[in-house]
Amino acid sequence: MNILKTPNQEELYRLLFQLPPQFEEASCFIQREKLTAEDVTRVGIQYAENCFLDYGDSLTDDAWENTSRVNCEKKYTIQSAYLYEITEFLLRYGLEPNAVYDSEYGSYNIMEGILFIDHEYIAADTMRLLMEHGADPNLPIDGETVFERVDF
Repeated sequence: MNILKTPNQEELYRLLFQLPPQFEEASCFIQREKLTAEDVTRVGIQYAENCFLDYGDSLTDDAWENTSRVNCEKKYTIQSAYLYEITEFLLRYGLEPNAVYDSEYGSYNIMEGILFIDHEYIAADTMRLLMEHGADPNLPIDGETVFERVDF
């Protein structure tokens, strides 16, 4: 799935989807290129959707341990560890929590991508952050709401 439509969206995504994300460079880029709310929202959705690729049989116990927020001395080793910070950053630049964009595979919203994050505190903290900024868990996406898709 790729919902990035412009070279500027691709570049912002590149700056953020690395370890660690390049927040200062990304901030300068957003301001210099005058990225829109749609630009940063599409990047946020793409980031959240791709975070589930972090997981699998190949993820070591050490990588899981390194994602702990209480273990600040260690460097994060997986992308989803930065999801909360990326979302917070993009919200400052206009990320729209209720925006829904279509792709060849269906419709996407940032909340939907968060549902696939295996680290519960990352998903829960990020969802709370989005809701504090107006995200609606009853937003219909392809006939279902985010709340209906949550696997309790």
